[in-house]
Amino acid sequence: MPKQKKLTDKQRAFVAEYLVDLNATQAAIRAGYSFSDNHSGYYVYFLVDPDTGKIFYVGKGRGRRALMHMANARRGHVDNCEKFKAITRVHASGNEVCVLYFASALTERDAFAIEKEVIGALVKTEITNISMGIATNEEKNAEEAAYYYRQLLPYRVWARGLTEEQKRAVDMLGGPIQCYQAIEDGLYTIAFG
Repeated sequence: MPKQKKLTDKQRAFVAEYLVDLNATQAAIRAGYSFSDNHSGYYVYFLVDPDTGKIFYVGKGRGRRALMHMANARRGHVDNCEKFKAITRVHASGNEVCVLYFASALTERDAFAIEKEVIGALVKTEITNISMGIATNEEKNAEEAAYYYRQLLPYRVWARGLTEEQKRAVDMLGGPIQCYQAIEDGLYTIAFG
């Protein structure tokens, strides 16, 4: 498994400086950090209240992901109440939410690792993140596969729980493999206990 990327010294300095006064702009200046508009590949970003300079959300994404929060709020789509309130409060004041790209040109795994570390560092501030960073698609797929694998029973164990009617239905479909295939293809539905 490849080593996960951690925060750079400059990024760590930004986080430390941000915790001093919760002002993203001033923290960037003091840390000698300049945020980038280059957000190729996966990136980690902040949503910042322009009136206070406070970061209220830390996210990871690619493409236009960072901007979708504001578009969703304008449509009334609420996926996180506190983030939605923060965005609508900024819009109600006649301003736009500032999006600061903290790190870019990352792999998905590195973006998640950085996002998780920054959320952990800022968790006691007023960020609205619901979770401490989520798993990558690769990790989610592996966990889902492991879950389903744990649910599998050997055919003989599974078959012991079938009624005579269910056994006939399995045989009618050509045996267990063909039965599974017919059910998967949506050609047949059978209630198994």
